[in-house]
Amino acid sequence: MRFYLLVMLCVAIALGALAAPVHDSEQALKAVEKALLPGGMENITLSVWGPVEPGREIRSTLGLVMIAPAAGYVIYIDDHPTANLFHPVRYAFVTTSEGEVTVVKAQSPPLNYTDYEPVETAIGTVLRAVENRRAPLPEKAPPPSRSNRWAVLMNGGYGQFSNYPRYWNDLSNIYITLNWTYGFADDHIIVLCSDGLNPAPDQSNGQNSDPDLDGDGDDDIMYPCVPGAIDAVFDSLANVLTSDDLLFVFATDHGSSNGGWNTVFNLWNQQELTDAHFASLLELLPDCEIVCTFEPCYSGGFLDDVVVPPGPRVASSACDYNQVSYAMPPDYMYDTYVFHWTAAVKGEDAYGVPVDADYNGDGIVTMDEAFIYAEEHDQSNEDPQYADEPHGIGAEISLWPSGPPGDVSISLTPYGTPIQIPGSGGDFEYNVAITNNETAQQWFNCWIDVTLPSGAVYGPVVGPIYLELPGGASIDRDRVQTVPGSAPAGTYTYNAYVGVSSGMVWDQDSFTFVKTSSGEASGMSYWESAGEPLGELTPAGEKFEKPEDYRLCSNYPNPFNPMTAISYQLEAVSFVNLTVYDTGGREIVELVNGWRDAGIHQAAFDASNLASGVYIYRITAGDFNASGKMVLMK
Repeated sequence: MRFYLLVMLCVAIALGALAAPVHDSEQALKAVEKALLPGGMENITLSVWGPVEPGREIRSTLGLVMIAPAAGYVIYIDDHPTANLFHPVRYAFVTTSEGEVTVVKAQSPPLNYTDYEPVETAIGTVLRAVENRRAPLPEKAPPPSRSNRWAVLMNGGYGQFSNYPRYWNDLSNIYITLNWTYGFADDHIIVLCSDGLNPAPDQSNGQNSDPDLDGDGDDDIMYPCVPGAIDAVFDSLANVLTSDDLLFVFATDHGSSNGGWNTVFNLWNQQELTDAHFASLLELLPDCEIVCTFEPCYSGGFLDDVVVPPGPRVASSACDYNQVSYAMPPDYMYDTYVFHWTAAVKGEDAYGVPVDADYNGDGIVTMDEAFIYAEEHDQSNEDPQYADEPHGIGAEISLWPSGPPGDVSISLTPYGTPIQIPGSGGDFEYNVAITNNETAQQWFNCWIDVTLPSGAVYGPVVGPIYLELPGGASIDRDRVQTVPGSAPAGTYTYNAYVGVSSGMVWDQDSFTFVKTSSGEASGMSYWESAGEPLGELTPAGEKFEKPEDYRLCSNYPNPFNPMTAISYQLEAVSFVNLTVYDTGGREIVELVNGWRDAGIHQAAFDASNLASGVYIYRITAGDFNASGKMVLMK
């Protein structure tokens, strides 16, 4: 093990003037508190070892701290207990004969940590209460995609005593985001965590790291996070990746410094991955898109090695090369920076609270936007870092598939043309057909919006809906669109799209209709879409089965600004009322109030004239009642 000359980093302070003989660990602790802790012990953690005999070596995980000058007690003092492992700490030695206190500064916890008895403090109690938790799964997940996107997720842990539960939580959160939000295939997400699939306890809470990160019943952790396994993973990727691929690398847990910009990720069993060696692993790969997100202490020191020409590469870290990183208050269940970074790309945080990091409103959270959001919301004592090569490329890279769009086409066919809607409002029928012209299966979104006579875009009035089509397959659906009486007179364009989002459209089609005059809002007060469901992939020509129950679906998108769509399902013809309220129970707007056929319906909600906040939508259909919550973020 590497030996650190800690003497160069240490300052020893003799406090003999405060001395008095000590007879047990409690008296030793009181001597240290009086001499060294004028602010009390509630916001620090301490542990006591002893009595120890004269000449006993007192070691940290990084090397020799001191040699016991006499019989006495060792008290380990962590003034920054919410920081990750390697940061400034203190070792106090109290002699039993005279109670003399000597203090030595160091950079890591005791090597023989199990010999130390923890002292109860307020922050210590909170940290020991941290448990493993999975973030909620998104309600609508895209089908797994065997696309050109790969991920390597790493948590070394260093050792059981320092493998805090929050590191597993960080891994679980980003795994769920990649698999359930972005559709990364299970076997394209390579997870290296502490001791791998060894069933023995490997966490500081005495538990084993659950291999199932998303709770779907299969193991997601593949390998131990040790140098040999990491080398093997990147050797394998070098033979698999092409220049058209995306590789995402995520690292959490501990880091340390070898001086200056030379920094280290700490792996399982006190092993290491240096920044230079990690850079050499990346050099094995083709010049594909590489995105790195790092949480460990001193991880900013990796950026100068990772973000190098020709690119494209983007990397961010929780802190600079000479800083430590922190767990996030108040519960310390996650690390601060990666908590917010993951929330940015996922669209909600690990507690299910919606967030919006799409600053330019194009429907895609790019890597520069994710960093901006995380940096703005990171309130810990750390300075997140960012770099990209070529400069500015982070504004063009996201976790969605890149490269040429899928060859999927969409066509709209209106019935009963020309379509003319009276001033009081009405509806029209149309067919939407989607074809996968590729030989391979494709997954994508479909959505529909409306261009108003003013040129403004309203909607989406349908979707976005996740779809997956086998190679060469096609579907078509007959649907009905309601136009409200409150819509102004003029020519409208009805637009349908397939792609990833509004910023990544693969194909589109449209037709026009006319509203002959402006009318007043009546029973048709809002845009509503109904008909054969796009999300049901029944082959064209086969009969659709009626829904077997009533259901109110979550609005999408959520959060939104200013448009969102609320979907609901009817088992039978029903009189439907769908109304939006504020949190005080005041009615905002009645979206639907009339008879609707059995099937799946969707109502658009326009909050252009409303303030940011939480709104409630409530449906009544016969004996069925349900409500949902949505967040407007402007």
